[in-house]
Amino acid sequence: GIVRNNGKVESAELFMLSMFFTNVDEEVNMMSGGRMRTVKTDPVNYIWEADAVCLVGLVDKHPYDSTRTCEAPSGDLKYTGLFGRSFGDEFGAAISNDIGRIGMSYGFIIIYLVVCLGKRDVVHSMFAMSAVVLVAVGLAFTGASGFGGFLGIKTNPLNNNIPFLILGLGVDDAFVLVAELTRHMKENKDASVPDLIALTAKTGGSSILITSLTDALAFLVGASTSLPALSGFCLYGGVAVLMCFILQLIWVLPLMALNVRRTRDNRYDCLCCFRSMVSPHEIEEPQGCCCCYGNADRPTCQPTDNVMKKVMGKIGHVTVKTTPGKIATLVFWMGIFGLGTAGAFQLKKDFRLEWFFPEGSYVATFLELNDEYFSTGTSFSVYTNGVDIFTKQDEMNELTSYLEQQDFVRLSSINNWWENFRPDPTLAAAPTSNQFYQDLWNWAQTSSYKSSIRWADKACNDVDTEATCDPTQGVSHTRVTATLKRLGSGTERFEVMSAMRTDINGIFEDGNVFPFAQDFLYWEENGIIDTELVRNLVIAGGIVFIIICTMIPKPRIAVIVSLAICMSVFELVGFVHWWGVSING
Repeated sequence: GIVRNNGKVESAELFMLSMFFTNVDEEVNMMSGGRMRTVKTDPVNYIWEADAVCLVGLVDKHPYDSTRTCEAPSGDLKYTGLFGRSFGDEFGAAISNDIGRIGMSYGFIIIYLVVCLGKRDVVHSMFAMSAVVLVAVGLAFTGASGFGGFLGIKTNPLNNNIPFLILGLGVDDAFVLVAELTRHMKENKDASVPDLIALTAKTGGSSILITSLTDALAFLVGASTSLPALSGFCLYGGVAVLMCFILQLIWVLPLMALNVRRTRDNRYDCLCCFRSMVSPHEIEEPQGCCCCYGNADRPTCQPTDNVMKKVMGKIGHVTVKTTPGKIATLVFWMGIFGLGTAGAFQLKKDFRLEWFFPEGSYVATFLELNDEYFSTGTSFSVYTNGVDIFTKQDEMNELTSYLEQQDFVRLSSINNWWENFRPDPTLAAAPTSNQFYQDLWNWAQTSSYKSSIRWADKACNDVDTEATCDPTQGVSHTRVTATLKRLGSGTERFEVMSAMRTDINGIFEDGNVFPFAQDFLYWEENGIIDTELVRNLVIAGGIVFIIICTMIPKPRIAVIVSLAICMSVFELVGFVHWWGVSING
């Protein structure tokens, strides 16, 4: 708090200083992410803010000059702040710190694919086929990106998640195809390679068709959302899923045929120019990948195959074929479903822009102190667009009263040019439009609110030509600025934003006067995301049910599978609440 001595301030726990800059955007070349990029920004503000965050020690290294280190000034005074560049700097730093973890997740999936796709055998290891699958995943993503770009679908940071999704789907499809190929090779030892691939496409292809089709349709249904970024992500994701499926058929399966020919010729995996000296290499009897060969007939080690299959078989025997196992299984999964149901009915929608700032960043510290001591929220403006101010004087007076009466608006933050031009609305204004606008022009020339008014005669908006302009043509745009108090949840922010829009539109009744702030773009989703979630889940569920009934000819099994899927989705939605996650775009 503030410490005073005889009414004079001696010290304070903290204080806040606000500064505002003029902004002139220009196309400039600057280094970003190690590359020279052309961006549209105000270079003076950009450099000034970069120097400022470095001088007060908010960052360790200068934002654009990596050779300069930044240290906090000496003394007890500590600094934090929120700059125009803060969002990009802090969010970019958070993403950079997470790149290693994301790379590890990719690496784990790839390692699992390479180790588990084939057998532990120098001939049947399928290391090369693992590379084929990864190429298919890469082609699916790049193909979807190119196709979406050709159609003019805008990209956004959400699209960075698509490669991870497609990698998981592509690996899963590969395991299904390889499992079916292995089964047919064991059951049809004399079948030709084309016949084996045909059988694999018939059984395995239908399986991956169901998963790919349902995934793609789920994405494409989600593309109907009103949120542009989420819609674009769903379109790219749906196309990528379809391309992944197509590539499994036209890329993975043909190369799988070549792989079968190689194994039948007893050639090493990845070194197909050489034959194994141990013959034959039966697929159901793997002979190890790194074994020392004691003789020309058999290696010294005999690896145990299908360990996971045997473990899962024993677990399945207990849970499905024994009475205690059946009871335990039902109780366990009904408990899971109960928890999911309870969580689903408590799930809340929320999104806050500050979630993008990682814990420990100077912006997060600023927001915490701001909430605790100043309660300063989002600054916004009320714009008039093509409104005849002369005929709308009563409405402008009502707007002034409205802003001053709202609990969510900081009264001291209101910058209202109209209230300063007409401090006493009871006094008569100019009787004619021409005289009114001439009086407004004369007042604006010596007022600090000159930048809040734009005139119908464009010459009036330019210092070089304003001497010859005609202000009596009227005003084209005006702006009244204010700042909201700090609002808690995203839902509260959306409700305040919607209330202001409705109330202000009710005052002017023509839709040409509205409140706006850059943050409002992020608040919008809180009003529609829950409705769209339910709608998309219902539509996608219906489509999945139709596909399942079409592909699975036995009604009882189709219903059981559909019910299991619905319960799984419902449980997932419910557990989102227990994980502390809210619904957002």
